[in-house]
Amino acid sequence: MSLARPTTAVPAVEAADALDARGRTVIDLRSEAEFVDDHLPGAIHVPLFDDAARALIGTLYHRSSPALAFEAGREAARARVESLVAEIGRASDWTPPATDLGALIDELTLGGIVETEARLVAAPTAAPDERAVILCCWRGGLRSKSVAALVRRLGLERAVILSGGYKRYRRLVIDRIDAWSPPRTIVLRGLTGVGKSLVLRELERLRPRSTIDLEALAEHRSSILGMVGLEPVTQKRFESRIAARLGEAQARVAAMLLLTLRGTPTLYYGDELGIGHVDIPPERVQDPRELREPGLGLGRDPVRTPMPWDATANAGFSSAAPWLPQNPDWPERNVASQSRQPDSSLALHRRLLAVRRAHPALELGELALIEASGDVLAYERQAGEQRLLVALNLSSTRQELTLPTWAQHAEPLLSTIAFGEPTRADERLTLRPDEGLILSPVSLS
Repeated sequence: MSLARPTTAVPAVEAADALDARGRTVIDLRSEAEFVDDHLPGAIHVPLFDDAARALIGTLYHRSSPALAFEAGREAARARVESLVAEIGRASDWTPPATDLGALIDELTLGGIVETEARLVAAPTAAPDERAVILCCWRGGLRSKSVAALVRRLGLERAVILSGGYKRYRRLVIDRIDAWSPPRTIVLRGLTGVGKSLVLRELERLRPRSTIDLEALAEHRSSILGMVGLEPVTQKRFESRIAARLGEAQARVAAMLLLTLRGTPTLYYGDELGIGHVDIPPERVQDPRELREPGLGLGRDPVRTPMPWDATANAGFSSAAPWLPQNPDWPERNVASQSRQPDSSLALHRRLLAVRRAHPALELGELALIEASGDVLAYERQAGEQRLLVALNLSSTRQELTLPTWAQHAEPLLSTIAFGEPTRADERLTLRPDEGLILSPVSLS
């Protein structure tokens, strides 16, 4: 008679929390073909199985039996486990202990597929820790749960899985695109070569975040030139890029959060321009770690690209070509251009810093959360008699906040949206989509 083994709870986080988490490391365990098709932004590829092994396991599962597929997967995992754990260690800044990993694989998979699936239970958890290592497979199944259980047993307690895997993330991407409520939209149409892209770039320079360049997101030139000189992305990667582009407004909300919380805020150069992660072609890589271990996403070059100062040659950084490529939109996204735009990311950061310096409540004050519903985060900052209320709409839909008594006659001090005014009554505040707002009593504004 066999005794049932105790279950192993594997912490699982939702895709939205994984995307929003600061400092997290996402490790994609899927095969190369799956990863190339699409993946979470910034994910590091550490495949459990290669394409051939995955195809074999899938064929056995569907044409023979799940048990045979499981045995084939276990043998492939046993052969790969040493390098797999080492790569996860490098990606997550963790040193695995020396042990018999093959024996540990046997122990974790004892009883075959039925007992292993019953024993490894995904346990939903709150937002991931700041240094969480998020393991992702296709649907949050045995690939991610077994690897998470393995590395947690080895001491990497920061390891969690992505609930529902890439499939859940993909659903989130589609939902965010479907839920997007655009303002009045104008579609540029015209024959190839008439300058539609030039118009879009000029509009983006004049009014940041007001355009979506579908050809650029798809890495496609036109119906005539097609992909000449470019490597077009898959439909899934294209839609992920659209979702990320629509999320730029939340980067402004995140900036207000950073600069109104307690503690010392840290901005890395380029954050104030909204540059983000810059793709570095393999032939341009400079970081020694990436050169030693290419393809693991460990290099720091993507966030070390030269500061774009203006639209002159080499973005005004130097008289010679810089050691790394510029952000692709540097002719529009640069210091000189954004300095002339009252609604730019740079202008918002400057205003936020000025407000922080001018109000001791933000620099030194206490913080108290304010009760809010829906997708609103609200808190009070207070130093002596000075009180400020910060309200952040973390969604792309309008949200309402019931104001505490002391703030019912306060006035907007700063909004992340440069145009228009928020709607308010004495006791209620309506936040526009993707809006962050600082309220100040009249006597302090």
